[in-house]
Amino acid sequence: MSVLKGEGDTLILYGTIDVPVGARTLSGYLARPDLTGEWPTVMIVPSAWGVTSSVKDICRRLARHGLAAIAPDPYRGDAPDRTVPVEVAAKAFAAIGSERLMADLEGVAEFLANPAGFWSNAEDGFGLLGNGDGAAVAAGAASRLSGVRSLTVVGAPLSAVDGFPLPADLMSAMGAVEVPVLGVFGKADQRFDADRFSALREAAPQAEFALYENASGDFWDDWLDAYDDAAFRDLLGRIGGFFHRTLPSRR
Repeated sequence: MSVLKGEGDTLILYGTIDVPVGARTLSGYLARPDLTGEWPTVMIVPSAWGVTSSVKDICRRLARHGLAAIAPDPYRGDAPDRTVPVEVAAKAFAAIGSERLMADLEGVAEFLANPAGFWSNAEDGFGLLGNGDGAAVAAGAASRLSGVRSLTVVGAPLSAVDGFPLPADLMSAMGAVEVPVLGVFGKADQRFDADRFSALREAAPQAEFALYENASGDFWDDWLDAYDDAAFRDLLGRIGGFFHRTLPSRR
């Protein structure tokens, strides 16, 4: 158990988890409050790098503020090395395929919604958080999975750049989402497009948006040079507040 000064007031449990999905087992990372009760729960679709130390850090920080957070491994144990260029990781993520990604998310959603679980109230609804290339996947899942109560997307690519695969159609996916949405972007992201950002806001009128002027799309990833501590801390406050407003309360 652990709680760090200035990062919330809730003792937490955290570590890897095996999730039964049909006849196989899906690995992931879970952080949750180490207190009695069933907690509002968020499923995280990570960026092209997969379940990195930065994603695990986000899980733990959310848990310290009273949210259970689970991040399934989209690569099923075969994530790209962090030393490869980001465009290589983006291509690896795109190669997984949307159907396999969605099947994994559906399996994790069923696991969370099992009323036999003692730490999550996800049978009453849960949240989705998509980072980077995982944002469009999370947006698609928000209108496909039962039980989704809210969606947050962070640093989603909005335009094509040489060396990167074409970004998934975030605009179409967001337009189909009927639950509350929080969209957070960095204006200095090389895959940011101001016109597409404006169009996205029109396509998702129920959403609230935040745009960090000097941040890249990976500003939340403290392993990368693009990490922006001030923007990241502001992001955590936005995410935590948004999910507490939109998800079932602890019981």
